[in-house]
Amino acid sequence: MSDSEFDVRELIALLSPKAIDLRHIPGGFSRITPQDIAARLSRCSRGASLLARAKYANDTASFSKLYFHFVALAAGPPDGPVWPKKLKPGTFTRLINLTVQENVSPGKCGWCNGSAKSLEIDGKVLVCSGCKGSGRVNYSDRLRARMMGIPESTFRRSLVPLHVKLMTIFSEWESEIMAAMMEQNPKVAHYRPTTNPDPEPPLAA
Repeated sequence: MSDSEFDVRELIALLSPKAIDLRHIPGGFSRITPQDIAARLSRCSRGASLLARAKYANDTASFSKLYFHFVALAAGPPDGPVWPKKLKPGTFTRLINLTVQENVSPGKCGWCNGSAKSLEIDGKVLVCSGCKGSGRVNYSDRLRARMMGIPESTFRRSLVPLHVKLMTIFSEWESEIMAAMMEQNPKVAHYRPTTNPDPEPPLAA
């Protein structure tokens, strides 16, 4: 992966108990620690912090907390900003589950197996048309409706506006995470893999 393709949110994986501490291997990256990342996430809202840990550090405990936090936020009081009064609870629950899956565990694209590329017969490598280069499942309204067990026409007619509102919540959390991880700190903002984790200090002038 080139520097331009690096997603700084991937560093959150260092919070996973199974993560390899790069400071302890030759050529590892030693300028950021799990403590640095935890400190940054502590400045985010509860939803953003839980999303970061559930999605990027694969923390199952955070996933459970995120789910119930999202349900409470989406439903809210009877006059809340998202919950539609005429929507059946079962339908809303399935839409909640779908939205969480889209944002936390989107899965690999079945066309390119997550590579984001497809190989033509003549050997020319092109961006996968199935996922449009994301490497992840390309959720269409047809797929969403099928996952919810309802007709696509019903999803489009009754649930698209609500789905957009729910997705916006996750989008705002992702923005929080990115902003926290990209703060002007050499440890993160100027992250670059290095083969010399402990360079010698510059000579005094």
